[in-house]
Amino acid sequence: MRLDSTVTEALMHEPSDSSLLSDAVRVTTRLLDRAEALPAAPAIRWRDRRRLAKKRARAIEYSRGLDKKRPLYRDLIAAAEASRAELQEFAARLAPSAQTGVARWRAEVDRYLPLIERIIAQTQRRVFDGEGVAAGEKLVSLFEPHADIILKGGRQVQYGHKLNLTTGKSGLILDIVIEAGNPADRERFLPMLDRHIARTGAPPRQTAADGGYASRANLAAAKDRGIRDVAFHKKVRHRDGRDGQEPLGLPPPAQLPRRHRSGDLLLQTVIWRRPLHLARPGTLQGLHLVCRGGSQPGAARPPQAHLIAQLFVRD
Repeated sequence: MRLDSTVTEALMHEPSDSSLLSDAVRVTTRLLDRAEALPAAPAIRWRDRRRLAKKRARAIEYSRGLDKKRPLYRDLIAAAEASRAELQEFAARLAPSAQTGVARWRAEVDRYLPLIERIIAQTQRRVFDGEGVAAGEKLVSLFEPHADIILKGGRQVQYGHKLNLTTGKSGLILDIVIEAGNPADRERFLPMLDRHIARTGAPPRQTAADGGYASRANLAAAKDRGIRDVAFHKKVRHRDGRDGQEPLGLPPPAQLPRRHRSGDLLLQTVIWRRPLHLARPGTLQGLHLVCRGGSQPGAARPPQAHLIAQLFVRD
């Protein structure tokens, strides 16, 4: 059994408070525009604030310092709140109808209004109140609200879902779990192992996992479950600062970066003083091996004498 984790990214852009507010204004404007074409739509005056929101979001992106960004955020939040209020008024005054178009429009309004309220609230808390919003409470996309914030292995932040995979000896995926949030790999080792045992009815003979799953408690618990061999891949740092898996079974010089190998490998070079043999003489018809002034027994001889090439090997 081999256990590993990865991240499947959601189809979304890099989130920020300004971009989320701009998306909120764009979505509410699109819903208001579609509502005017509905049957029995009330006559309500509303304003298209998409250009204003886009300009404020762009200005926030190129501004430096929170003091310069706060007035821009204030205008952007005001535009999002005004558009949301107009959408709520339109939905309240729209006559109930059993038509499919009206029902679908109401379903989209009921979906986006709570999300827009969350975006405005978290921006207010972060920008104006100075509060830190926990990763589990943040909304990173208006269109992919289920996406989580994943920081795996100290690399770039990813937005999507974390997956834990169990594979067999052949590499075939035996089990997969879509995690909620970003749980540590160390916390998911035993649950994934117990799932495998419950499904197969017996513990695996050998278990391997990345170094993120390693802990003394996990090792002891795996041994208690009857697993004979448990291996956690160790992370190593190379001389040039790269991180990677430790290449097990290789000599120390071969584990070094390519530009550092020559000096160590030359010291381990061994010259074998034995007769040379051609493994495939048919492909080297013009080669004649000579050792100590005489022909080597069994050497490949060409059919014509003028094609002979002699290779002298000194003792």
